[in-house]
Amino acid sequence: MAVVQQAMQGYHYVFDELSDPRTKDWWLVSGPGPLLTILATYLYFCTKAGPRYMKDKKPYNLKQVVMIYNICQIILSMFLSVIGITFFLTEKYENKCYSVDYSESPRAMLWATGAWWFFFAKITELMDTVFFVLRKKDRQISFLHLYHHTVMPIVGWMGVKYAAGGQAIAEGCINAFIHVVMYTYYLISGLGPEYQKYLWWKKHLTTMQLRETNGGRRLFRRRESESKEEEKKQQQTIYSTRMAAIIGLLWQGYKRVFQELPDPRTKEWFLIAKPYQTLAVLGLYLMFVLEWGPKFMKNRQPFNLDKVLIAYNSFQVIACAYVFIRSLQVAWLWDYKWICEPVDYSNSPQAMEIANICYYYFSLKIIDLLDTVFFVLRKKNNQVSFLHIYHHTGMCLLVWGAVTYLPGGHGTLIGVINSFVHVVMYAYYLLSVVMPSVKNSLRVKKHVTQLQILQFFWCVVHMAIIVFKSDCAYPRWTSAMFLPQNLFMLVLFVDFYIKTYIIKPRQQMKAKLQTTTVDQNNNNLPKNGAVKAGNGMNKMNGLNEENIYVKNDLNKAVNENSNNGTPHNGFCGNVNIFENGTEKSNCGNGNCRGCVRLSEMETGLGISKETMCLLQT
Repeated sequence: MAVVQQAMQGYHYVFDELSDPRTKDWWLVSGPGPLLTILATYLYFCTKAGPRYMKDKKPYNLKQVVMIYNICQIILSMFLSVIGITFFLTEKYENKCYSVDYSESPRAMLWATGAWWFFFAKITELMDTVFFVLRKKDRQISFLHLYHHTVMPIVGWMGVKYAAGGQAIAEGCINAFIHVVMYTYYLISGLGPEYQKYLWWKKHLTTMQLRETNGGRRLFRRRESESKEEEKKQQQTIYSTRMAAIIGLLWQGYKRVFQELPDPRTKEWFLIAKPYQTLAVLGLYLMFVLEWGPKFMKNRQPFNLDKVLIAYNSFQVIACAYVFIRSLQVAWLWDYKWICEPVDYSNSPQAMEIANICYYYFSLKIIDLLDTVFFVLRKKNNQVSFLHIYHHTGMCLLVWGAVTYLPGGHGTLIGVINSFVHVVMYAYYLLSVVMPSVKNSLRVKKHVTQLQILQFFWCVVHMAIIVFKSDCAYPRWTSAMFLPQNLFMLVLFVDFYIKTYIIKPRQQMKAKLQTTTVDQNNNNLPKNGAVKAGNGMNKMNGLNEENIYVKNDLNKAVNENSNNGTPHNGFCGNVNIFENGTEKSNCGNGNCRGCVRLSEMETGLGISKETMCLLQT
């Protein structure tokens, strides 16, 4: 909770106390959220969503819309130019320093209002790129274009937020005048080819833009060199004080979060408390599995890592079993309460052993990253899914936070449950290497996934308990971190389970049954390879052997389950029996002495209950 309060205080200081009191509550300026949302939406649309939407569509004809847009931009830029010229004339601007007037005088408010309109103009100019996307002018959307249109609103926002007026108006005035010329050029060029002859001055437009940048730089340099020494020092003091305050605040926040708040017993341990260490490991991990590894393996054969995997999986089984058993022995079987258990920050033997177990568990999460590395080296790229990478990365970060701040208590049960699941999971991986037949067992995979789903459900319930227990000494804010993570993983695993073990088998079975047909020709063998019922099955049903056919899928079962005309275990054998092209026998005709259990039929033949047709007694 102290971390959250410290962060809120820092936010309040930077975006409230340091801001210009006249403009801090103006629209789009009160906080960084609205602007960042607009820019994020802009970048996503222009780089991802927009091109994807326009991929199979023809370019939109936006000639009239763009003309109206250009006219509006010309008017807005002219308005800003007039404000800038007024500033030059009324303030006797002589390329010298002019500090911000933070008063509420009419002239000071005019400059502040002009600064806001300049910022608003930069927001509207984002439509330039949107029109490029909708007109499929993708070659116009360069890095320079996106960078310029993203940075300018941020610069304008900072100007309105902290220094609405003063020296920056000069640069804004020059920029506004350049935009009058630029959007006039766009307007004329959009009128048609016959007006191209009037655009001979196009090359001078780029020259003006370059001079705008250089001129602005010179203005700000000259401000420092020609201004009075006292005003210069005053201006430097203002900016230096604010910048020093921001840097000091960030440093104080870093020390508070990563030096004062961490558990003193664990903060000196390797990879703990210092965030850059774990972040560096995760950064290297992500770069390898997403970029370096696939590129390295592109023209290579998959590595044979069977021996390495046997050793790795064996280690994981033993290590996870140790964490699971010791956690039960030291805490959860005897001393810990299941409803709410606070963290014991003492140096008692039990508290220190629990902290050590938490660290062992964190070390295992780091080692777990090798799962993905082995996938890459074996070119199992289909296994390197978003779910896989998200899970491994998220677990490292969450457990790092737990060992740094809360090495013990209520949250450790998540690690206990996860360790047990990993014992089962890595045992399955080990057997799949030693006994490849286990790898193809759908039943084993299904049960492992069910166990993982149960794990996440249990973790959600466990962390939700402290939300409703107001007197719990374990920090309740941890639920805000653990619950979304586990709920998200629960949803992803349930979705994977449904698609893989419910929908996919049904689709495969449906496709299989649709391709299995019976030829009703009583003189020739069926086209799909269906064969005659043999071994006395025809005698049991009282039909002519030469006119009886069974589906190809059941042939093996018929031969294996029939003996001298008497089926073993009452197996009926036939699904549909035809005589001379007419269905002669089906379920309910009373010819069969008994039916095999549906579960056996499903297991042996892969036929669902809905499609299985057994002759009844």
